Amino acid sequence: MTLSYRRMTCLNESVRLLSLSAFFLLTSCVLTSSSIEREIRKQYELLERAYVAQDLAAVMASRDASLQVIVPGTDGEIENYEQTAQLMRRWFAENKPPIDVRYIIESIEVRSSDEVSARVLQRGSRYREGPDGLRHVKHEVRQRETWIRTAFGWKVRRIDEIDLANRKVWVNGRSPLEDQ
Repeated sequence: MTLSYRRMTCLNESVRLLSLSAFFLLTSCVLTSSSIEREIRKQYELLERAYVAQDLAAVMASRDASLQVIVPGTDGEIENYEQTAQLMRRWFAENKPPIDVRYIIESIEVRSSDEVSARVLQRGSRYREGPDGLRHVKHEVRQRETWIRTAFGWKVRRIDEIDLANRKVWVNGRSPLEDQ
């Protein structure tokens, strides 16, 4: 009876130890995922501030040198880092302050400790010269952004699934579609 009791006690201790180990492993995975999500949210906050400051260097610093932007409406055409920088230079030259771009993170998928996919709603507001003077332009568009952890922090490696079909644009408070 004593030997059987010892075996049961040992078995119970083993099960308890295994359960505690599983609990700590799961907790650390959740904490790691939560900390990664916080880090990505922080990157979007920095990106928003860069747009407000019209800081092209800071906007591009959030992008990895291997950046790929899958151009919507094409047969898989890809814009790289340099092409994106050129597009952003033109965008900042054509748009006047106050410029406000916000990112609403709709979902985050932590693929690994070094890669994250974020589905975001980008909302922007700025002023642009038009034939009848300065116009207030607002937009919103959904897209997926893949972030990777680099030696220099989190960087956007890929932007795709840009939903231009459902993009919304307002000029001076009116949708151009209202005029059609």
